[in-house]
Amino acid sequence: MTETIKINIDDQQLTAYLQKLQTQLADMSPVMERAASVMAGAVDRNFAAGGRPAWHPLTKAYANRKKKEGFGDKILIRTGRLRTSITQQHGPDFALVGTMKEYAAIHQFGGNITTPPHRRKLFFRIDHATGKKGRFVTESEANYGQMVNHPGNRNMPARPYLKLDITDLETIRLLVQQMIKNPP
Repeated sequence: MTETIKINIDDQQLTAYLQKLQTQLADMSPVMERAASVMAGAVDRNFAAGGRPAWHPLTKAYANRKKKEGFGDKILIRTGRLRTSITQQHGPDFALVGTMKEYAAIHQFGGNITTPPHRRKLFFRIDHATGKKGRFVTESEANYGQMVNHPGNRNMPARPYLKLDITDLETIRLLVQQMIKNPP
């Protein structure tokens, strides 16, 4: 005689969970909204910290000019327009942080800036005792000026402000994980 073993599995809870998860995965807007907020916060912290890790420093000449013109010494913050132009968007399957400023990409990725060659007058202070040229100064402070040919090219180092560090990525991972464990 053959015996039959019958096992009944109650999978109602599993089925209900998988249905909730499927519904949530079809539109992850709530999670994506929170992820975009984490990303925007990361970008703001990048500006506040001068990069995470630290951005390539300004040249001494530009740093001095920037300070003298009243723009402070923070990297990538001159007028504040780039920083305040950062926007965030989200949808059912994406989170996005970015800017539409035309000069944003050169700061993010670096590169060569090409302008037409031009002539420019540079101003110096000359030490009359030694006859040596000193530092660059404004025209009103100068006792010597010289016309020079500027080649028009300069290299801009990358200063990635749209960057997430490991803590930011972990926060986003936890948001997604929480949604998977506890779908609404």
